Amino acid sequence: MDETAHADDRSPRPKGVDGRGWGVALGALAATLALSGCFSSRAPLIGPADSVKALGEGGIAKRVSYPAMGGGPLAEAVTFAWVQDGYVIADGRGRREPLHYRLAHLKGDWFISQRAEPGGVDYGLARRIGAQLYVYSAQCSDLTDADRAVLNLRLTENGACLVGSMAQLRATMTLVASRGPQPDGYYEVLAPTRP
Repeated sequence: MDETAHADDRSPRPKGVDGRGWGVALGALAATLALSGCFSSRAPLIGPADSVKALGEGGIAKRVSYPAMGGGPLAEAVTFAWVQDGYVIADGRGRREPLHYRLAHLKGDWFISQRAEPGGVDYGLARRIGAQLYVYSAQCSDLTDADRAVLNLRLTENGACLVGSMAQLRATMTLVASRGPQPDGYYEVLAPTRP
């Protein structure tokens, strides 16, 4: 997978998406946090001490999903709020349960994203470029058998990689980020929470 960086805004765009149709939409602040579940753990690995406010305190955002370009709603409104030590994102129309997630700094403009739900925790990547925070659904299939052996990752029956420690998660996501993943979309903050 290759990432196309544009000199004017450094924003990654999926292959085949040019700046003409997306210029306004890609002037966004934040990112899609839809995680695939391909990298998971039984308990959260990003703790309160590592969790950062990469989106500020909260507000209203427009969620734009690149996979929806072929059909379905391209954008929807969501609310997000920093609660104790992580974010809660709620669908503006109440169609889905709120997502609980944390972001931990990885390196440079990259973050590890964590979504906790009953039964498990999923991980992905987020990347801050200027005012935008994109997220990426990291796939276990992005790694070779040799990569998984070096990282000591256990492949589950459903094709997910089970991660057992924060150090292992950091090493895994550093490798995935180095391979230039494609973004899934972003959140554009429309109305931030005022202190």
